[in-house]
Amino acid sequence: MNKVTSLLMLVVLTAVSCQQPAATPTSTGEPTATPLPPTPTPPPLGAGMRYSRYGPWYDPGPAYWAGVAQQMAGYFPGAVSQAVWIVGTAGGQGTALNFPGQTDKPYIYFTSPDKNEEVLTLFDEMGGRCGCK
Repeated sequence: MNKVTSLLMLVVLTAVSCQQPAATPTSTGEPTATPLPPTPTPPPLGAGMRYSRYGPWYDPGPAYWAGVAQQMAGYFPGAVSQAVWIVGTAGGQGTALNFPGQTDKPYIYFTSPDKNEEVLTLFDEMGGRCGCK
């Protein structure tokens, strides 16, 4: 088989595999197309900010961060407030997590009190999205 024949077979097989769904016979004998499943609606655009303790030299509090996210979302019609909230940072010889916890891992450290719960709750209450990293 030469290259042209091989290429032609590939094109024909690809075209056959890309056809519309097969027609389904009805009780009247008239074929009807099988409907495709509905496409899921994508979530609305999220616009906001990213926070970590590497940011400002002080934390102005949850209301400030929620306001920043709402202001950013306001620049994009239909967008919802969104934040990427960094809960872990490099600390000492490991990772410092800014919430209480316990582990037997020697290079994971926790802080107390929880520095995330208040802002995460506020984002939930205002209908925003907040992803933790």
